[in-house]
Amino acid sequence: MVAGRTAVPSFAALAFALPAVLSAASVSCSGDATPGGAGTLVAALTGSALRDEMRSMRVVVFDLTAQGCTGHRVANPGLAPLATSGLVRSAALQATLEVPAGPRTIYVEVYRDDDGTDRFGTGCVELVLAAGERATVRIEIEMLGASDADADADADGDADAEDAGEVDAADVDAGDVEGGDGDAEDVAGPDVVVDGPDGPDGPDGVVDGETGEGIDAWDAPADAPADELDDGDAAEDIPEEDAAPPPAVIVISEIDYDQDGTDNLEFVELYNAGASTVSCAGLELQFINGVGPSRYRTQTLTCSSLAPGAFHVVGSSALLASIPACPSMQILGSGGTSLIENGPATTTDGDAVALVDGSSGSPVVLDQVAYEGPVVGWGEGSPAPTDDATGESLQRIPPGRDRNENSIDFTVWPPTPCAAP
Repeated sequence: MVAGRTAVPSFAALAFALPAVLSAASVSCSGDATPGGAGTLVAALTGSALRDEMRSMRVVVFDLTAQGCTGHRVANPGLAPLATSGLVRSAALQATLEVPAGPRTIYVEVYRDDDGTDRFGTGCVELVLAAGERATVRIEIEMLGASDADADADADGDADAEDAGEVDAADVDAGDVEGGDGDAEDVAGPDVVVDGPDGPDGPDGVVDGETGEGIDAWDAPADAPADELDDGDAAEDIPEEDAAPPPAVIVISEIDYDQDGTDNLEFVELYNAGASTVSCAGLELQFINGVGPSRYRTQTLTCSSLAPGAFHVVGSSALLASIPACPSMQILGSGGTSLIENGPATTTDGDAVALVDGSSGSPVVLDQVAYEGPVVGWGEGSPAPTDDATGESLQRIPPGRDRNENSIDFTVWPPTPCAAP
C-alpha cells in the first residue's frame, strides 16, 4: 500500500491523464504534502536506447501551479526552478535530489554528450511530494524526432486525417496511447515507486500507472527491470558491463570545512574521474549558504587543465603550505581563516559547494555537495555526513565514485588533500 502519493495531472492533459488520477486516488491512503519542509525525489528514467545513447541528464523541478507537463515536455523549460540536479551522469539512469514539499512538476532532459548540448529526449511527470517523504518516480523518456514532427504537422493542419491518433506499436511505452485511438481509457499513467524497507519479499513497491495496483518489482515491465529500481544502492545494482564508460569530467572529491578552534586548514579538492584531460576554462566553485539559500563566494579555477586521475586543491594558505608537492593548487578567497561555512548555527539548513561550468554562457552544475543539513535546490540526494573535528574531512572513496547521492558518496575520513585516501 502506498501512502502520501497523489499524481496531479495538468489541466491541459486531463482527458489523457484521467486513469493516472483514478489509480493514484485508489492507492493513496493518507498524507498530502504539508506546508514547508522537503522530500527526497529519485528520478528513475526508462525508455529505449537510453543505456546506449545517454551520457548525461538534467532533472528540473517546477511548482505545478506555475507550469505542468505538456506531454513529455513543459512549455517554459527556462522558468525559475524550485530545484535541479544540475547536469549529472548516472549509469543507473537516475538522479536524486532534495525537493520542497508540495505539488511539483518533474521535467527531465537527456543528452548524448557530457556538456548538455546534444539533447535527444525528454520526460515529464506531475506529483505531490510530502515533507520527509522519499519517493522514486519512474519517468518515461520520449525521443525527440518523428513524434514531435508529427505533432507540429498536426498543428499546421498538414497531417492526413487518417493518420491522426495512429501510434506505432513498437513505440508504445508506459504513458503513451496504447490503443492508438486517443481515448482516455487507453492511456497509462506514470509508474511510481515509493521507497520502503527491503525485505524477503523483494525491493521497493511499484505502483502500476495503468491499473493503480501494486506490483512486485520482480514483475516490473521489461523496460524497467527490478535491478534498475532504487533500493538505496542503485549504482551497485547495475552490472559492470552495463555501466557507461567514465566521461571526461571533474568531481568534487573532498571537502574539509571545519577544524577545532580556528578554521585555518579548509579546502576543496577536485578530481578528474574521466579518461581524458579536461580543460578548466570557465569552471568555478560556488559556495552556498543554506539560509535563503544564497551564494557567499565564487572562486574561478586557475588550473589550465586536469589530466585523468589528477587532483586540484583550492584551499587556505596554511593548507597549501602543508602540501608543497601538489602539482595543481590555488588559494581559496583571501587564504585566511573561516573561508568555508560550517553549516547551521541556529537553523536546520546546511551549506553547499558546487562545481559550475560557465564556459558556454549558460551555467551548468557539474557536481554539488550539501553538508550539515539540506539546502533547497542544491546537493544530490540527502546531505553528506558531518565533518566536525580537526582530523576529519568529507571524501569520496575512491575519489571518482559518484552515485549522485551525497549521503553515500561521501565518507568522514582523515584529510588527504591532493591525494587519494
